[in-house]
Amino acid sequence: MRDNQPLVSVGMPVYNGEKYIRPAIESLLAQEYERIELIISDNASVDNTREICEGYVKLDSRIRYYRNNENLGPLLNFKRVTDLARGRYFMWAAHDDLWHPSFVRELVTLLSDNSSAVLAVSQGEYINKNGSTSPMAIQFETTLGKSRVQRLAYFFDHCYGVFIYGIWQLKVLVQALTFLGNMTEHWNVDFAIPLLCLNEGDVIVSPQSMFYKRVGIASQAKIIQSKSPWAGTFDPLRSFFLGLECVAWLNPGIGDRLSLAAKFGLISIRKQFSNHYRRKFLSVLRKRLKLAGG
Repeated sequence: MRDNQPLVSVGMPVYNGEKYIRPAIESLLAQEYERIELIISDNASVDNTREICEGYVKLDSRIRYYRNNENLGPLLNFKRVTDLARGRYFMWAAHDDLWHPSFVRELVTLLSDNSSAVLAVSQGEYINKNGSTSPMAIQFETTLGKSRVQRLAYFFDHCYGVFIYGIWQLKVLVQALTFLGNMTEHWNVDFAIPLLCLNEGDVIVSPQSMFYKRVGIASQAKIIQSKSPWAGTFDPLRSFFLGLECVAWLNPGIGDRLSLAAKFGLISIRKQFSNHYRRKFLSVLRKRLKLAGG
């Protein structure tokens, strides 16, 4: 381990992760870039997650394990690991994903070599329930050389929620989370965070496929179990107003704010919610636009 390497904080929020957390931890500990700290925040799991994590803490001093007294909900648990981070760079790590051994080293090098970059990501693959992999249908593109407006337009056109699992400049990420505040209880925060960060700088992309996202399993359903009042519910206007707040913070021309916020809300609904909520949201939005137009 080289002490002159910048520290990378890896935050792993988890709830009932006993099935997949061992290979996820092993994948992170096997990174060629050794100067990492792995912060595990256990959201009051009721399976063997605690015992597994405490076993790894005894094996590697880079691991810190925290257990919440009660389930905070997934988004507050995601934020908690950033509050505990001490590094220059930060990455969220889902408890059921995997990473190529070069993932951290490659992305930290990209960030170090490009001062305008606030986020580095790699191309990725999906892992299905049978363990087979397939390429992600989307191919990420770097924003180097684009203006601020072009970067934001790029994100609105593509809206890669999976960006959340890249490596971030921690100070920029904290700035975005501070702005969001209590709005981190919105479902589409995985779009709001990259949007706010890309306002500050570029995303840079490794062409190598080094990130393996597990799909088609029940883990996400387990993650959203929570005592929080918002869990499992959705007000279709919340997405719109979160978009409005974010776009206002980005400070485009006044005339663009409503349309950009509406686009932000529609993206979230199209990707994550049922036809019922889409229809309800669109109905309200049409009425608001009609009133706004006189």
